[in-house]
Amino acid sequence: MLVAPSTRLVGIEPQEADLVYAIERRAGEPWYSDARAALEAMHAGDASFETRLAVAPFVYGRWNSAAQRHAASESSQRPTNASEIYYAEGAPLQALRRR
Repeated sequence: MLVAPSTRLVGIEPQEADLVYAIERRAGEPWYSDARAALEAMHAGDASFETRLAVAPFVYGRWNSAAQRHAASESSQRPTNASEIYYAEGAPLQALRRR
């Protein structure tokens, strides 16, 4: 089950200005500076679990204890090849045909 799938699946790429706006709106959060530094590390190629976890507050509406537990359990929530499956050629159409 996909709870909050990426719009990229259907060919909608977020605009850079929209992403910057969304990130900057969180600048007052206590976790912001660490998450922003992790985001920069991610853009530089660091795809480690620790870095993804540090960036996670940006993708949750609230970074509370429930969100933190959910983010920390990421590795048990999906197969290691999830991105390959999710973004595979024709995947959205195949999923719709199975309905």
